[in-house]
Amino acid sequence: MNRKRIIAKEFSENAQEIFNYIDKDSKKNADKFIAGLLNEINTIEANPEANPPVTNFPNKTHRYRYKIFMKSFKIVYKCLKASLIFVGLLHTSQGNSAYQKLRKTKYD
Repeated sequence: MNRKRIIAKEFSENAQEIFNYIDKDSKKNADKFIAGLLNEINTIEANPEANPPVTNFPNKTHRYRYKIFMKSFKIVYKCLKASLIFVGLLHTSQGNSAYQKLRKTKYD
């Protein structure tokens, strides 16, 4: 099933912040981060239900899912019938409040 890919503003901002942080020390690693992120997005798009549902808040419909990226980050996305919305890129150490914020945001 082909779903429309939507990259939420929050996801883009998170990715940009992480890129800028890595870029301070190594341009090569920052570029590697973005290339890996785009590859993971394509992998998720191919089979979004393959990843586990987010458990940091009630998620009975399992629309919110995540994929671990580079051992330290979670790509959080919302899987709908017609679209796949990438809502956030969070560090694995972030608490429930970061997930709650993603859930309360309205996406197109």
